[in-house]
Amino acid sequence: AAAPLLLSPGERWRIRDARALGDPDMRWQCPHEAVGILLGMVLARARRTGHVALQLRAAELCLALPVGPDDEERLQLQLAKARALLN
Repeated sequence: AAAPLLLSPGERWRIRDARALGDPDMRWQCPHEAVGILLGMVLARARRTGHVALQLRAAELCLALPVGPDDEERLQLQLAKARALLN
């Protein structure tokens, strides 16, 4: 695409020209990074609301993403903490 495009979830997932937003602080994300960000948001909300099953599933899905060794260790710890809540 010639223009930088984005999906706007607040408008029934319409495609928008990012130039129409002025000069927002945006950067390109590969699909894996974008999913990782979204799962992190789901995980944070699940922690705040005490939804342990959702927290556990989000932590499991994070580990399914291709990450480096340092991130994998952090994600394994995150999953272990979520599992500990079940005890």
